[in-house]
Amino acid sequence: MLLGSSMVALVLVQASVAAVRAATAADLAALAGADALRGLQHPAAGGPPAGGIPGTGSGGTPDAAPRAAPGAAPGVSAGDDACRVATEVAARNNASLRACTVDPGSGTLTVETEVGVPALPIPAVARARAGPPG
Repeated sequence: MLLGSSMVALVLVQASVAAVRAATAADLAALAGADALRGLQHPAAGGPPAGGIPGTGSGGTPDAAPRAAPGAAPGVSAGDDACRVATEVAARNNASLRACTVDPGSGTLTVETEVGVPALPIPAVARARAGPPG
């Protein structure tokens, strides 16, 4: 009986850890994708110079139309690039991206990630949404 209770507790702990990992990956992927949607890029990756932030108009307000991040392949829309960035960030956090939805009108990105649970046949799934401040 003690062994059975211990096994159940172990499975519950694994499921809980996987849920937290999925939520963390979703949050980070959504934030990174939303930045890519706005044309922002990390300075270490050849991002914007200190004097200006691409993707914003005068006064720091978002441009009317989101554009692809600097260095994106020609013909790749900002939404495609944002989902590519979100996929990479999710993978770096040991999760897989199940869905990526871009709303160019509001500049928001919604992602859904999953992380496998070792003892269960179903993965832990999380959803996150990110967009411009305000």
